[in-house]
Amino acid sequence: MTPDGFFVFDIDVDVPVLPPVSAFGAEFKTYMVWLATADLEQVKRLGPLTAGTRTRGKVAMNKFLVVITAERVPNGEKWAGPIVMRGRSPSAYLTNFSGHTMFNGGVPQ
Repeated sequence: MTPDGFFVFDIDVDVPVLPPVSAFGAEFKTYMVWLATADLEQVKRLGPLTAGTRTRGKVAMNKFLVVITAERVPNGEKWAGPIVMRGRSPSAYLTNFSGHTMFNGGVPQ
């Protein structure tokens, strides 16, 4: 846990099989793993991903998304390519959806 109250998670992304990144277009060169807050206010590059190897890191966010994209360059600050896979932090499973607009009559007018 950080001094300001955020849990520190060890992230371990392992995808055993991936199509060639060029399947998304000849200009795409690498898969990249990103961590982001649910509102996308903070985005952190975790690292490149190749099939059968692990991409590891740490994140100090209570709720976060894991986003895997196909990228043209491996060193961008935010993703620019298509999202290929996504995941959520364990704390996202504790979200109460009863107050979500989708479940209470739609978007307010």
